[in-house]
Amino acid sequence: MAQNFDPQVDGFSFVNYWTLDQATRDELRNKMTETVSSVLGFLPDLPPLAPLRSVIQKTTSDWVSKASTRAFGLCGGMAFAALDYYKAGRNVPNEPGPTTDNLSPALRSYILGRMKDSFMFVKDGVVHNNLGRVLAWMAVEWLVPLGEGQRMLLHWTVDEFRKLQGLITANGAWPLALIGEAQDPCENHQVLAYKFDSGAGANAIYVYDMNHPGAGHKISLDFSGSALKAVYDFTGDSWQPLRGFFCEDYAFVRPTV
Repeated sequence: MAQNFDPQVDGFSFVNYWTLDQATRDELRNKMTETVSSVLGFLPDLPPLAPLRSVIQKTTSDWVSKASTRAFGLCGGMAFAALDYYKAGRNVPNEPGPTTDNLSPALRSYILGRMKDSFMFVKDGVVHNNLGRVLAWMAVEWLVPLGEGQRMLLHWTVDEFRKLQGLITANGAWPLALIGEAQDPCENHQVLAYKFDSGAGANAIYVYDMNHPGAGHKISLDFSGSALKAVYDFTGDSWQPLRGFFCEDYAFVRPTV
């Protein structure tokens, strides 16, 4: 790539605010339900997790059944689609977006399809289940007692931060799942990371956040404590405070719009 992803040029100009009919909400919930069966596969074989596995399976299933799809954003679809256009060397369509019902049916359908892909997709016979991993991390945070769950997420996030640096260098940007403290999987977030700072006391990621489109935004990271600490340009988003993030599985799809 000649240069990294630029949110002001390569991101959608409209905000991630969608009106979804009941059929679409049901479709998304069904896709979410498909992911639950593989949650336990994302849990390492560690002693604190062994007695919790059956509880984790039931709890994550309950979270999905109660997920707030009525107010659903399509952040993952917008992240995947924006990266598709970038990798295809194309500009994103210049449309005003869903807040004014001015999005073309073709682009809306494309972003919705990529949203479902951001949950789970199959490529070359391999299942890639990002939402299953989100649910597993949420379960570890909430169900592993005495702060050990947050320590686990911190540990895994440090590894993911190292992985992210290579993915950005090779691809110009990469989708991230952000895990907060909500018990509703729809109150976590997906963004597109396109730059990073790495060094003692200066770790950060820069993201295209479709909830706050336009210029990119910086998330400063502190890995020094017993839980991840992060400082973001905006406060009050549902995924805050940030307790972990991971590099999502993504496969390029050539845009058809």
